[in-house]
Amino acid sequence: MKIFTEDNKHRTLITVSFLAGLILTAAAYETGMWFRDNYKFQNPFVPLIVPLEISPIVEEQKVISIPSTTPAPTIKHEADSKGKSAIVTSSKYPDFIDHIWLRESGRGTSKTGLNASCAKRGMSNDFGFAVSVNHCFTDFATSVRRLERWYDDNTGLTYQEKLCRYNTGRTIKECAYLTLSFMDMN
Repeated sequence: MKIFTEDNKHRTLITVSFLAGLILTAAAYETGMWFRDNYKFQNPFVPLIVPLEISPIVEEQKVISIPSTTPAPTIKHEADSKGKSAIVTSSKYPDFIDHIWLRESGRGTSKTGLNASCAKRGMSNDFGFAVSVNHCFTDFATSVRRLERWYDDNTGLTYQEKLCRYNTGRTIKECAYLTLSFMDMN
């Protein structure tokens, strides 16, 4: 008795192909679900790579070269005489800037991070601006002006979207940065 006749071979091939297709479809579906759970899709008309703006506002700053034999002079910043909170309050966007100031450096009280590193160098960055390149501003007022410019450059976004984009680099409506839940921020 012959089990595999020509007709049976054809049916077996179709059955095996069908089962293989089902298995591949299930694997593709599971991979897609895993991808969806672990990654977020962005608007296709917005570039996936958001350009990092690291150029600070350079306003009336002079480059001073100090000979290595003399000690570095103590630099008195505008923030020392006027007060950092007064500079934030008198800025164009005080709520936005204060929000970032609180979350990035605890309004300048954090003893770690970029703000502490810049303070050791006699400079300022209490806003976590351009952390990837360890950027420091010459003074606090200059960093506030840079945040004002960043706010103006992102005029098409809502207030919440601006805060989320500042923190995550993505334009989203809600993020942990909007709350005081610091543990949710990565």
